Amino acid sequence: MSWRKPPTAKLPTSGVRTQKSKCGYDDDPTIRAYYKRAEWTKLRALCKSLNCRCQYIGLDGEQCTQPSRIAHHLISPRVNPSRVYDWQNLVMVCESHHPDEAGEPLDTPAIYALTIGILGATFDPNTLIAKLREQGPAAMADKPGEYHTVESLLKRFKR
Repeated sequence: MSWRKPPTAKLPTSGVRTQKSKCGYDDDPTIRAYYKRAEWTKLRALCKSLNCRCQYIGLDGEQCTQPSRIAHHLISPRVNPSRVYDWQNLVMVCESHHPDEAGEPLDTPAIYALTIGILGATFDPNTLIAKLREQGPAAMADKPGEYHTVESLLKRFKR
């Protein structure tokens, strides 16, 4: 009796794509490159460790109790690439509270808990969302000194 290898499932190879992200960041090579850099890995890990619970606050006023798994950009990297590594542009959410589109959808009443940054700094993401609703995402152009990345803060403390 000869031994035969059992059949194995094969991934689809014909034009069918599997999307890695709900936001579709992997569609654009420029955007995909941001998520492959060490800066993103460090920032995401830091934000996840400081904001380990999903920051979404439901209509009942209670914060979600699920663990945070996804770093969600309030301002999409497609709108303002300079804010990709800005911790004040991120909220940590569970998979069920991550929006389907890139950036924060302005037509939904999402409310988030404070984002905790390094050295106990906090940021209220709801103020940024209110500003986005008022002025629109295009008004959120890069303004030097308006925000601080983790890297820039660490450089300041090394001086």
